[in-house]
Amino acid sequence: MKYIILFILYISFFNASSQNTYDIRDPAENFGTKCSECLYVLNNIPTEVNRGIDVDEHQNIFFFMSDADWFYHLIKKGGDGLAIDLVLKNQYSCASDKVEYKNYISKGHLLPPIYLKDIKKNSVLTEEGGIIIKIGTIPDEYINLDYELNLVILKNKYCCQYTVLFNIRRYKWDLLDMGLFADSIMYKTKINDSGTGSQRIVIVSKKKMKFSVPFEKSKTSYSTEDIKPLYDSLMLNDYEIKKISIRAYSSVEGSTNYNLELQNKRAISIVKALQSYQNQEIEYEITTAENWMEFYYDINQTKYSELGSLSKKEIKKRLTDEVYLAELEPYLSKHRKAIIEIEFEKKEHKDMTDSELVSAFNKSVNNNDNVKMQELLDLAFSRIINGKSPNNFLGSFEIPNQLEFGSLMNNKDVYKYFLDLEDVQTTYQSMLQLNEMLPNNRKIAYNIISLKFLLWINGDVEMDPLLFKKEIKKLRSVGISSELVNRILVNYDIVMAEQYMIIRDYRNKDKMLKDIYYKYKNSSPNSSDLLKIAQFFVAYGKYDWAIKLLKPYVTQVDSDEDLLFYYINLTIIDLDITKKSEYKRILLNAIDINKERFCNLFNSTSKGGISFQILDNEVLKMNYCESCN
Repeated sequence: MKYIILFILYISFFNASSQNTYDIRDPAENFGTKCSECLYVLNNIPTEVNRGIDVDEHQNIFFFMSDADWFYHLIKKGGDGLAIDLVLKNQYSCASDKVEYKNYISKGHLLPPIYLKDIKKNSVLTEEGGIIIKIGTIPDEYINLDYELNLVILKNKYCCQYTVLFNIRRYKWDLLDMGLFADSIMYKTKINDSGTGSQRIVIVSKKKMKFSVPFEKSKTSYSTEDIKPLYDSLMLNDYEIKKISIRAYSSVEGSTNYNLELQNKRAISIVKALQSYQNQEIEYEITTAENWMEFYYDINQTKYSELGSLSKKEIKKRLTDEVYLAELEPYLSKHRKAIIEIEFEKKEHKDMTDSELVSAFNKSVNNNDNVKMQELLDLAFSRIINGKSPNNFLGSFEIPNQLEFGSLMNNKDVYKYFLDLEDVQTTYQSMLQLNEMLPNNRKIAYNIISLKFLLWINGDVEMDPLLFKKEIKKLRSVGISSELVNRILVNYDIVMAEQYMIIRDYRNKDKMLKDIYYKYKNSSPNSSDLLKIAQFFVAYGKYDWAIKLLKPYVTQVDSDEDLLFYYINLTIIDLDITKKSEYKRILLNAIDINKERFCNLFNSTSKGGISFQILDNEVLKMNYCESCN
């Protein structure tokens, strides 16, 4: 994961005070003429050119820019230079007023400027064509304090730009999961292990279902009988529940602690009731919150809209009036609910040992019973990925090399690949052989393209990109859905954009970006895809595209947490967006879903936050001080 500092322009001039401004001059009413050249260059620097500041273990301050040529377009004369303004977090306490500038150039502690002559002495060029410059040192009295560094750009010693730096996560491109076809499409993905902080590989092939369950106001628990209609509606048949994730919401009136405790009891009672229908232990995850997001949304444009301008504490006080509370009950009743996501997996024959499973498979081979063979092969794979059988167990299942077993051979090769028993090249060659046996099999055709793509990006095979694109599109003619074909085409555009970027062909790079944007603008992608595409756009400076892409998916109470927080990362510094009433609801939802993560956004950039200086925004400061202080 890579962190890059995003620059946000902020220019403001004030009357000078007693603080030392060195030889830096205030352009004042002559700003347009004194700074025109500087602003022209800044406005024309490509969005792909990154800039930022870092501090090493010796407290040396470094400025970096990914394109040295553009830097020297900006800083090219003796009086051109850079300076640092050091700002402290304690200036932004909830008890203090808005931070004011001490003079036309500083709202903190201004460090000595560095000009072109010394910049050249203190700079090094990177192999990629960038530049790194030592521009100062943190004063001893600030080393142990929580601070941030703002950048001042000087033109002929005039202060032409004061820049607050925000820490926005930027990612290099990452491919969408293309997966491989067995009986259905399967994916191999990485997930974070919350216990160790490491990542582990999981095979995504389980069924999932998501739905909402309303809570009755006076009901505190759910029995087996209460849950039976829900359980019957799942129509599990050959499946059982593997995991349940519940977001339990209360309405906003009453004690917060009581509300959260009540929702937790309700959620646990649902899990226990579902557990009573099966022996396999159900994993579960429960989060609880008061449903502030939907409360603010529902009262908007009603006679109760005045509540929208009040704090949570003030609203709760108003709702102690029983008459007023009764009037609002039709709205509040809709806010008490659980958003439940259930993950299923196929039931196992627990009475069958591994050796008995192999014997049953061999018997099915002799009987040419493909259906039974597939069922037993799936069971073996399930046991392996759940750690109940060793990885080499799959080798015990011998499939005759015959036409009628071609589909089974495909599935076994896919399973071996996902279990790391075979690499990409070996699996690709196996698929080519299967394709000769079953030339019109859509699953094998898809697997060949998916594996060939991986070989291409790993540099293991050379091919003409345009011809390969035609091969990808041909998958539609063998019955592969447009959705899956588009996923591969998006990956193709991602790879080509990177290649064009390397040779600085910005025109063709932008063409690839547009292709991706319009493919996803009119589709219904999953949360993982959305996040990857948004991160990809941000890596290429297309923040507005990422914001537009994510916006429709972050306005619901059951929004994906990572999508929601990434959207906030991209928008929280935009005053035009944050002043809107709907943004307040988005922030409240983020607080309800993960308050600690929300509060950490306001940490200093060196501690992983976006910046504590976003507390200059009164809307953000109110939410922060109410929820985090």
